[in-house]
Amino acid sequence: MLTSVFAFAVVYEIVGSIVDVMQQLEMIPVMAEYMPRIMDASAPGQGGAGGAEVGQAIAMVSIVLGIAMFAGMAIVKPIFYIVGFVHLRKSRVVQLFQESVQGDHP
Repeated sequence: MLTSVFAFAVVYEIVGSIVDVMQQLEMIPVMAEYMPRIMDASAPGQGGAGGAEVGQAIAMVSIVLGIAMFAGMAIVKPIFYIVGFVHLRKSRVVQLFQESVQGDHP
């Protein structure tokens, strides 16, 4: 049962990570359009065009770091689940679970 959960989790994490990265990529044009406006509105007259450039830079760095984080987790999580899946299928571990089940039911 636990090995089935690990196998399902690998698929779930891969699909979820793909969706997250696609979402971040869809945010690039939205952030590029609205972040300069937000920066200009937050400090009118002080930053001028520099505020808009800073806003765009912040938006792009945030998106790139978000994608990098999702990509990293998309690699690390499935590896963790696969290692756990392989470990749970070892005969020594299977034997421990069988002994535990037999000990619980007289």
